[in-house]
Amino acid sequence: MIIDFVEALEGKKSLTTVYNLGFRDKKSGDIIINSTSIPIQNLDLLPMPNRKLYEIKKYYNRSMETIVRSSRGCPGKCLFCNKTKLAPFRIFSISRFCDEIEELINLGFSQFFFSDDTFAYSDARLNQFYEEIKRRDLKIRFTSNMRIIDITEEKIVKMKEIGAYRIFVGIETTSAKTSKFINKNISKNLIEEKLNILRKHNVEVHTSFIVGNPGDTEEDLIDTCKFVQQIRPTLISFNQLKPMPGTDLYNNPEKYGIRMTNKYWFESDEWTRHSICSTSTLSSEEIDLWKLKLMKSFMES
Repeated sequence: MIIDFVEALEGKKSLTTVYNLGFRDKKSGDIIINSTSIPIQNLDLLPMPNRKLYEIKKYYNRSMETIVRSSRGCPGKCLFCNKTKLAPFRIFSISRFCDEIEELINLGFSQFFFSDDTFAYSDARLNQFYEEIKRRDLKIRFTSNMRIIDITEEKIVKMKEIGAYRIFVGIETTSAKTSKFINKNISKNLIEEKLNILRKHNVEVHTSFIVGNPGDTEEDLIDTCKFVQQIRPTLISFNQLKPMPGTDLYNNPEKYGIRMTNKYWFESDEWTRHSICSTSTLSSEEIDLWKLKLMKSFMES
């Protein structure tokens, strides 16, 4: 697809012939969505990234941590995320994944961010990874993303033993009602239970919240402030709601009480500074203000 895209930019073929491409027609202003190709299912058929193309020392002279992933897509179905719509869940074999880790170790890296949308989603797969790391005697440190529901004491014990030092979890809201609405389906009690497992084993916690979820009220955000001060995560992210193209949230905003100031908000960088939408319960100005309040509540906790 990349080769086809480059050839289209060079005028050798039409943009409309490039699979998996969406673009705005310059003349009509219409959005053109091309046909999609069937994604490769066996990720092991993909070649290993050719990192020899880069001056690797410039990377690890700045940080000994680098990114590697064992899967693409996500098995979750969160309302706000376009991964489940645009990126079907597929995996590399554990052997192929560990081959890439070893290659990165040989290049000088010793610490890794496993950038899977959710790592250790499966007991069987984590067990395979644990055994392979032990068999190869790899000495690594790593951080990874996990869904709250996937955290168990058995998993965390194994992950800690082979080098896990931090887990990123997307909490998004403390309201059970809103959580169900956005297909997270987690309660505050469950969140506390899972975070306590991480604390028990001295694993750092990076939490994420969405400010301006459909249905969230100021009372919910006040509760979030209190919750943040209670759980005291190592790191935290507060992200304003962004209706992502491809999601039902984007295609049918009125269904969720969402109003976008600009349907094509992603064509500029304004979204990095201000909220690009409002909800039936919060204006975009209120969402911006609450994002600052929440950040302050974390700094003061």
